[in-house]
Amino acid sequence: MMTIRAHWLIICLAVFLALGSSTGYAQSGSTTGAITGRVRDASGAVIAGTEIVCLQVATGTERATQSREDGTYEFLNLPPGDYEIRAMAAGFEDRRQTVRLSLGTTALVVITLATAGTTDVIEVVADARNAAESATNVRETDIPRLPINRRDFLQFAITAARTVPDNLPDQGATATSGLSFNAQSPRLNNLTIDGLDNNDATSGSIRSTFSQEAVREFQVVSDGYSAEFGRALGGVINIITKSGDNTFRGSLFGFFRNAALSARESLTPSKPPFEQYQYGLTAGGPLRPNRAFFFVTGERLNIKQNTVVTISDTVRAAALRNGFRFDTGSVPFSTGGSTALVRGDWQIVPEDNLTVRYNYGGQVNTAFEPFGGLTASTFTGEQRLTDHNLAVNNTFVGQNALVIESRFLYSTRLQDIGAADPGPRIAINAPEGQVIFGKSLVLPQFRDTQTYQFFTAVGLVRGRHQVKFGGDLLRVNSRQRQPASEGGQANFSNTNLVALGAPAGSPVLSALQAFDPSLRTPEQRAALALIGASLPSRFPGFPALPLDILPLTNDYRQGFLDPQPTPIPQTSLSLFALDDISLGPSLKLNVGLRYDLTRARSTPENNGLLSPRVAVVWQPLKKLTVRSGYGLFAASNLTFPIFTVVPPTRRTLVLPFPFSILPFTQPNRQLPPSGDFPFGIQFVPQFGLEFQFAQRLPASYTQQASLALESQVGNTLFSAVYNYVRGNRILSLRTINPVVRPGIDPLDSVINGRLDPRRGTVNEYAAAYDSYYHGVTFGVERRVGRFTGRASYTLSKAIDNYVDFRTSLQEFAEPLDISGERALSIQDARHRLVLAGIWDINYSKNPLLRDYALSYILTAVSGRPWNLLAGVDLNRNGDANDRPAGLGRNAGVTPAFYNLDVRFSRRFINRERLKIEGIIESFNLFNRTNVREFGRTFPPINPPLNTQFNLPPRRGGRFIVTPDRYRRAFPPRQFQIGFRITF
Repeated sequence: MMTIRAHWLIICLAVFLALGSSTGYAQSGSTTGAITGRVRDASGAVIAGTEIVCLQVATGTERATQSREDGTYEFLNLPPGDYEIRAMAAGFEDRRQTVRLSLGTTALVVITLATAGTTDVIEVVADARNAAESATNVRETDIPRLPINRRDFLQFAITAARTVPDNLPDQGATATSGLSFNAQSPRLNNLTIDGLDNNDATSGSIRSTFSQEAVREFQVVSDGYSAEFGRALGGVINIITKSGDNTFRGSLFGFFRNAALSARESLTPSKPPFEQYQYGLTAGGPLRPNRAFFFVTGERLNIKQNTVVTISDTVRAAALRNGFRFDTGSVPFSTGGSTALVRGDWQIVPEDNLTVRYNYGGQVNTAFEPFGGLTASTFTGEQRLTDHNLAVNNTFVGQNALVIESRFLYSTRLQDIGAADPGPRIAINAPEGQVIFGKSLVLPQFRDTQTYQFFTAVGLVRGRHQVKFGGDLLRVNSRQRQPASEGGQANFSNTNLVALGAPAGSPVLSALQAFDPSLRTPEQRAALALIGASLPSRFPGFPALPLDILPLTNDYRQGFLDPQPTPIPQTSLSLFALDDISLGPSLKLNVGLRYDLTRARSTPENNGLLSPRVAVVWQPLKKLTVRSGYGLFAASNLTFPIFTVVPPTRRTLVLPFPFSILPFTQPNRQLPPSGDFPFGIQFVPQFGLEFQFAQRLPASYTQQASLALESQVGNTLFSAVYNYVRGNRILSLRTINPVVRPGIDPLDSVINGRLDPRRGTVNEYAAAYDSYYHGVTFGVERRVGRFTGRASYTLSKAIDNYVDFRTSLQEFAEPLDISGERALSIQDARHRLVLAGIWDINYSKNPLLRDYALSYILTAVSGRPWNLLAGVDLNRNGDANDRPAGLGRNAGVTPAFYNLDVRFSRRFINRERLKIEGIIESFNLFNRTNVREFGRTFPPINPPLNTQFNLPPRRGGRFIVTPDRYRRAFPPRQFQIGFRITF
């Protein structure tokens, strides 16, 4: 790894190389673009003092400048849209040209002024990025025309290369962003709206968004972003909202789908009920022509659907006999949500623009904690969420290309999730896989979060340099009640009765027999009766219990918390400076430096991270551009681990056998809320569960390097990109006090055999993990004409040694050996192909054969890694996360994922002031069964020998998922019909 001193040497070298250059190069911003170029005459000589006016066509706002002595000019911080450029110089004809500007790009416009009576020539070079970032833009004209399921505009990110859906199980109350960039954690991305934060600081998910009708442009920056962007190890999703203009416009739209329009899910014998309605409106226009504008939109989504629970009748009958009730088959639930956005824009003076935006999101979800497959509906909860955001942006453009940007955000988010079941949570390693029912470990949950953000930046153009510097302050005040096993949890797996004190040769209990006494054989009951009779003498004070008729859980844990929410304040400070330097007409250099520091209650303090970044853009040939860059990128701190560690009243018990039996002798199969042991048994310190931070908690960061080749042939852009991402000091969780001296007696091992025998289970959050990613992407993009689209293929490999910071996802075989966990990342996607396009079918003068449009998004991803589990504690270190037969982590591979979404539309009325459009969309057109959940547990065949396992077959050296293990799939083919009226 390069040292900080080496990073500074790169910056100093870059500045030294720039000393001889003489022309400026305009930088695009996080919410804007730029237009730059040069004015010359027919002979190629530059023309100084040319008056150039830039008119935004929709709003009528103008900016003016003059070309410099070298003929160069620029217009900075321009909102995306259509612009008219007018050039006027004495002795020459006036020239006009329309330019379409995209978010985060720079349009290069070379103006050739002709003498009176000759033809005007203005050369427009297509939008160009003057940095080395890999960015994908979805423009305003494409956003409503692509087939996006549920109109969730975040799904546009899947059209970008090296962006894949999160491969972790659904997280519900602790959801991620749902997207992994370059195989990095989906919790460590950054979503900005109008340049301001829109992330959930608790878990790294995304705060409520709004209708896609309100999105002017959507940009995905997967790597190499400038120093202005930060708080992300993965990617940046950059969104700007629509504004009104000088023309009043509005629209009404609605979409509908149901079971009759959908195929049957392959894992169910019949179609469950299903209905989905989505409808809304937009309106925008002038409050004062050329000066003040408004835009509003609102949208509603209602869904009634079913999830299929595939728990076997045998397990369900056993649960009923022991007092646990749940439904199997198709289980109904509903989701409803409303969003609204209001935006106003005021051109206070030609140099000063003010924008105010308010957006609201509200949602009720009766299945927020995911269930289905082998997880019963009792595991879920009902979420009620309200989210309010107020954003203010001000941009001042002064003389000599001075730009001052100021932004402010206030957000309040209230989320309350109730539990569907009082508990406990039961996990049984049944023959079909791990069956889960009862209460979720993280419910009920309450969060009340206020977010404040202040951002300011100053941009200057001085000769060959275009400098920008600034910073922002992000304050998050969050109160949260975050339980951990509050209702209790019990795990049942194959049990060796001899290890519990039964005579040699006693039979083994299966996991289902351990849970349900009625399934036990006479020999098993006799052995358990002997064990039960011996317990009072082995453990003084322990009651004589009839173990032969009681559930025999391997371990039981329960948390006891203060019911009052815990406040966690967190403050993040960021400072940045960057310089875009022109080393000549075909060579540009970008250097930047960013500093990030986050301080939060009860976390170890650190000195933040200084992140240098450097990039080069070189155009050796007119049709060829070479981009290269390197930099450090720091992650944002998340408050979820802090809530786990901070509460001083948190107390969690972890009970091994035989104490694990006691809660099941109590009412409701759990300990009383006080946390007192029944029968007056004294608490043993080694039965506790603690969470802590490591003594040092440095900032997590990635090193990113890239090399890209781009060639423009006509209206088609070809590209080849290599990306390297090295994750350093990634925050994750592991147990640091496992059993290291296992004995014959499991209880003695827990009490006396730990690394530190004075403590119980200790889970530690540490910035001690890393990752590696290599990827090569080939892309094609066509930007104009009746057909527009893009295609990308990525070949990549990702390796890491961590999964996530949630305890339920920790699957370390040997938690003290991090190096032994190094394997393919769960986010690895070796091959990925994405095609997205829009085809305007409008070739005939016959009214019945024109005004059609066809669009599509095709995604193909090769199988993803998965981890095989034994379901028992093979190495007797106190957990049940061991892998069968000593396999390495993530030794399996899932089936490939293929999906095609298609949209077909026609405008029946296509007038200038009125358009009526009919729409048919199909999601998963070919009705492919894409597996979402499958059984991963393969217990030993002959315990306690634990040497043979019924493992699945291998293909290419990796274990595959066989169809008998399928538990849940992504939705089958669904058709949706809709309409849009635009006026």
